[in-house]
Amino acid sequence: MYLASCRKPIIHSSCVMDQPNKLEQIDGIGIFRPVGTYRFQQAVALISKAIIEAGGQGIRKLLIVADGLTGFPPPSISERHWMVREWVSASGGALTVAVVAQAAFIDPEKFGIVAAANFGITADVFTSEADAMHWLRALP
Repeated sequence: MYLASCRKPIIHSSCVMDQPNKLEQIDGIGIFRPVGTYRFQQAVALISKAIIEAGGQGIRKLLIVADGLTGFPPPSISERHWMVREWVSASGGALTVAVVAQAAFIDPEKFGIVAAANFGITADVFTSEADAMHWLRALP
């Protein structure tokens, strides 16, 4: 469902984001919605900056809606491992992260999520923003 005035998915009763590539908060949950064409390494760096910003603002739950990123194919296993290490390092292990991605970008075995758990953070990946937000809200 979308609001006609903002063309953003309704998670609450208002627009989710006013500007792409800007960290915002709803009910204490950080939301970052990167949009644009990037190389894989650039996209990871963009999200790392948002993770650092979230930590600096005291945010402990972060929704990354990455389905608006283009310019690279689904990452390999080694790229997923590197990506997760970057994000865990940026978070200092202090964030719970939900990522929304296109289905083609989600590893069937959820390798990145397993790696994140091995590095000490709670994370999951979804194709639905509503499901990701529901998961974050259900966590303590």
